Parts: sequence; structure tokens; C-alpha cells
Amino acid sequence: MNQLLETPVETTPQLTPAQVKKIITRGYAVHGKMATLKRELDDIKTALKEHAVSHPEEWQELEDARRAGEQWIGRGKACECRVVFPATKLDATFDATGPEAKALRKLTGDLFDGLFETVEHITPKVDRTTFQETVNDVLPAKVSAKVLDLCLKDSEPRVTWHGIEHKGRV
Repeated sequence: MNQLLETPVETTPQLTPAQVKKIITRGYAVHGKMATLKRELDDIKTALKEHAVSHPEEWQELEDARRAGEQWIGRGKACECRVVFPATKLDATFDATGPEAKALRKLTGDLFDGLFETVEHITPKVDRTTFQETVNDVLPAKVSAKVLDLCLKDSEPRVTWHGIEHKGRV
């Protein structure tokens, strides 16, 4: 039985008009509470992001080897919050005839085909870290900075919540 309703919700419910009115009214109330709680949670996330951004000395490398970036970890009562700062993302595709592709061709010259693969768009041939290292190794500093500026996009921090198990507690 659904805790919010006095009667079970069936797959093909035969609700009375009174039951329909009751669950519509309850749904509307829940919807309003969720909107209020979402705004409150958004405010909390914003405050935590701002705090984390202002304390880079507390950042730690991400523990997940599949992702690059850093994180700030704050602890509450039996919980923690992580503000994750993903590494810049490699913008993997460009319209092969678009302005970014033209700029990359001009900046990289004869090295273009070694860095990018053209299909109907251009895409870096390797992952973000390898691409950055290669571009920095093979191009002059001013040119590599421009190439990376075209290819790397900032990532937005995100907030996640985790329960913490304590020894001796369930």
C-alpha cells in the first residue's frame, strides 16, 4: 500500500471520484513541496560550490581513475558532500567546414592530420590528456594555447551526497 494513500494503487485502478480528487490534491501538495525543497537544495549547492571554489587548498584529486579532476569533500553528521571539479573537457567534434575547424587547420598547418581525424567533422585522435600533451609538445606555445582554447571547454562543478556507515551502526 502506498503510504500517501489509504488505498493501494493498482495497475488498472478503479478509483472513485473522491479518491481521484484526494490524490490530485495530494499530488499538487507534493509538487509544491518538491519545488520548494528543490529551490532550497539549489541554494545549498550554490553555497557549497562557492565555499569549495574559495578553498582550493582543500581540494583533492578524484579517487576515480576513470575521471580527471579534483574534488572538495565536506562532512556533515553521518554524511558527506563532494563538490567535484572535473578537468576541462575535450570538445571532441567540430563541423569540418566550420570556423573552429578552419582555425585549427590554420594554427596547426602540416600537423593537422596528425592531431585530428576528418570524417564529416574533425575530432581529436586521442583522449584529452594525451591531446593536451601532444599539442603542447609539437606546437609553439602561443599556437598550442590557441589550439587548446578552441578544443577545451570548462566543466561545471557538481555536488553529490553520500551516506557514511559508522562501525557498530547499521
